[in-house]
Amino acid sequence: MSKIIYLLVAIICSITCFGQNSKLPCHGPEYSNTKTHFHAAGIGSGSDMNIARTEALANVHTNLTSNILAIGDSVNTAYADNNTGMKHRLNQIWARAISWDVKYAYNECNKVAVDPDGVTMHSYQSLQLAREKVIDAVIDEIKSNKDLGPDFDYEKFKTLFNQEMDKF
Repeated sequence: MSKIIYLLVAIICSITCFGQNSKLPCHGPEYSNTKTHFHAAGIGSGSDMNIARTEALANVHTNLTSNILAIGDSVNTAYADNNTGMKHRLNQIWARAISWDVKYAYNECNKVAVDPDGVTMHSYQSLQLAREKVIDAVIDEIKSNKDLGPDFDYEKFKTLFNQEMDKF
């Protein structure tokens, strides 16, 4: 609940700081998912820049992970074809496979702002991660899985993933 309040405060403060006709830094269409990259944005606020940046990075990592796992869930549903056990295992594999890559995703935007009162700092962050890096990590994780690896149809899986990404 407090994160939602911080997010709302950050949005309101940024509108005040940057003017009502300007857009929120590190947000907008250029920071949305594309056919080749996953993108996510996050905002953080605090009494000093380290707190604001840490919160913004935590938010953007959560958002990027959610974006990727949503695509993964669609791919897993299509691949597993009503086999809930397999879908569950694939969801776990996606989460494990991307956890490292999300931590080290490319920071495509990093902006800071200070409220007019000079007390509250705001950090705006945006990350991107290439789709090939994601699917390669997931497939490597599947290959190392004793239960799925030997009988897994990697081409079908990659085709389903590409079809989901092509929707952007």
